[in-house]
Amino acid sequence: MPKNEWSGCGLSYQQSDILEIQPLIEQIFPNLREVPVNSISSSIFGTGEQKKIYLLIVGDDRLINPFLADTQDEAKSKIVTIAEKCQNKINFDLIMEFNFYFRRGGKGTFKVMFQAAHPEMQKQYVQALKEIENLCFIIADQERNIRKVFEVDWYYYKNKKVIEKIVTANGY
Repeated sequence: MPKNEWSGCGLSYQQSDILEIQPLIEQIFPNLREVPVNSISSSIFGTGEQKKIYLLIVGDDRLINPFLADTQDEAKSKIVTIAEKCQNKINFDLIMEFNFYFRRGGKGTFKVMFQAAHPEMQKQYVQALKEIENLCFIIADQERNIRKVFEVDWYYYKNKKVIEKIVTANGY
């Protein structure tokens, strides 16, 4: 059963801050230039209280303009976590669906799947999701220029059933 979570898009970084953190973003996503347009990629970066899950959205103007037009950070987000049986019918994939609702109209939906077929990677994300409080979204244009960075609240306790189902079934 999916778990739903509503929240505002929260902390947003100013353009001057984005220019300063561009080198850090390139460390977090060393393959930044290869990420396909109109896609989402993820990375875990940092340790301890500095650990974060970063989600990079690279898009054309049509895809990223609603994010850029949300200058007052009024967009709402909904995170749906799903444990879905994988191909072996024993273990579970973790699917995270991110829905963004923009005040001026429009909706953006992105999905990330952490597959049981890659157990070490999935285990790292499951563990990180237990430890973090925010997900950091990075919006880049088709030239891979960083245009916006913002955080969305993550509440493990609201998603615990789904995460624990994966931990138990996949033996983490």
